[in-house]
Amino acid sequence: MHVDSLPSQSIDFSKTESHNEAIDGNLMIREEYRQFFKNIQNPRLLRLREKAMSADLTAYLEGFTYNVKPNEYNAVPMDFVPRIISRKNFQVIEDGIKQRAKALNMFLKDVYTQEKTIVPEELIVGSEYFNLDLIGHLPKNDIFIQVYGADLLYNGDTYYVIEDNLRVPSGVTYPVKIREMSNRYLNVLKKGYKLEPYKPWTHLYKAMRDSSWVKNPFMVLLTDGPSGAAYFEHMYLSKLMGIPIVETGDIYVTDSGHVAAKIPGEGEVQIDVIYRRVEDLDVFVPGLTKAYIDGKVALVNSPGTGVADDKIVYSYVPKMIQHYLSEEPILQQPKSYNLTIPEELEMAIQNVENLVVKERGGYGGMGTVIPRDHPKSKRVALIEQIKKEITEKPDNYLLQETLDFSTVVTRESFSPLIMRDSYVDLRVFSYYAEDGPQVPPGGLSRFARHGRITNNSSGGGVKDTWIVDL
Repeated sequence: MHVDSLPSQSIDFSKTESHNEAIDGNLMIREEYRQFFKNIQNPRLLRLREKAMSADLTAYLEGFTYNVKPNEYNAVPMDFVPRIISRKNFQVIEDGIKQRAKALNMFLKDVYTQEKTIVPEELIVGSEYFNLDLIGHLPKNDIFIQVYGADLLYNGDTYYVIEDNLRVPSGVTYPVKIREMSNRYLNVLKKGYKLEPYKPWTHLYKAMRDSSWVKNPFMVLLTDGPSGAAYFEHMYLSKLMGIPIVETGDIYVTDSGHVAAKIPGEGEVQIDVIYRRVEDLDVFVPGLTKAYIDGKVALVNSPGTGVADDKIVYSYVPKMIQHYLSEEPILQQPKSYNLTIPEELEMAIQNVENLVVKERGGYGGMGTVIPRDHPKSKRVALIEQIKKEITEKPDNYLLQETLDFSTVVTRESFSPLIMRDSYVDLRVFSYYAEDGPQVPPGGLSRFARHGRITNNSSGGGVKDTWIVDL
């Protein structure tokens, strides 16, 4: 099927020559998307714009928002044109994420049992996320990262992991909510597809249960409250898993050192497992880390996991896989420059304009600069500033090659139906339980509405990710 044969549609490919996942270089529709383009010609979709607007409004009224500032709730920009990935391609992703989860978890065990690792000790203890108090403490089954989110880019041939998120990775419910809205308003788009179900909360629930020494643990989700950026997700996960959500004023450490919370309808309850969606635990709940170390409560994820998603430590992950698993990495990483090594610092200085600059402790796009995406008039001064900073503080940054990554078709307008292509990344989650890490088939596809920025907080939008058998 040729794109030109589709009536009343326009697709703008003028902005990039990157690999488009739906349309090939000859403007032919790729196999994964052929049925979808047939579906959007269905006469029942003549009111597509109205249906999409109804879905957007319903989602907003149901709280599908994110907070950039306190008490300022923005609708999550949804796109009902899905990202479609074949089961064959996703199998590579799934196997690669499981492999990384195992290696990273083994690394954390070595860190907190003071075993020698392939990462220089000074980089470990110099990480702001290293927690000295946790030395000698092992969680049940030696599992530190029940929840792990990896950010991937695709160039048409290879999936690259650009970041590991091990502290409080977010975004897992976004594709769940989009699929829910699509099922209610635009189910005809799925005609002819047999989608693999995406129910990550079932894996999260099992991982939480398996983290506790208690046979039937009482479990809660700890949130930073309605002003938090991801409060919708906290509420939604609580509902999906059927566990209470608690705020910092509800939960406390008792005189016996156990953790308790006041649960509406149940009174004071002893808590066995906390899925924490806050980082500074003892600021929110004084004494919580000690209760964890004393074995009075299980925390998902374990405190101190951030040392493994430190940007400099990230550069050692391929070697971790080889060291711990005696395997070659299934998923690739962009070439990275560890600036604490003089030769790599020199190479990075010579090539700054073509690299991505990341602050060592940054996350969610914070502290990331891509010089070549800045106007030429400002680029020279920016590059000189970067060179100065990385020379003075080489252990504060990691530099990576800038990848030319793929784009997807995104709705520009539904009246008439106009599409454009947008840069896209993919966050895939794994859930580590007693039977090993599990990867639900799907993930959060974030697309750029301007340039290459895909982060939600920076203006990006979100899509559902369909995994299909061809």
